[in-house]
Amino acid sequence: MSTTTAATFLAGWLLAVGLIAVYFEVESVHCGVRIQKLLEEEAALVEEIRRAEIAYNEEISPDRLEEDLPAEFVRFDVPRPVETAPESPSVMTASRSP
Repeated sequence: MSTTTAATFLAGWLLAVGLIAVYFEVESVHCGVRIQKLLEEEAALVEEIRRAEIAYNEEISPDRLEEDLPAEFVRFDVPRPVETAPESPSVMTASRSP
């Protein structure tokens, strides 16, 4: 085999290996870009869901529900706790003694 043939053969192999390396690098960049876009979409969806949850919670909050009550609705007062008379000290001491 002559030197020129060997050099041509080696150059062809180096070119093929270089092209394959460039192809894989381009594919990895392409995958990285695709992953970055998916992560950005995920972040946008998470933010949209968070905003929807906040809007829903604001809609069902008791303050908001009270504002949206119809005029015919009769509002009842909250019952007060029953106040009991405090025990007299004489009753307390009498119950403690044997």
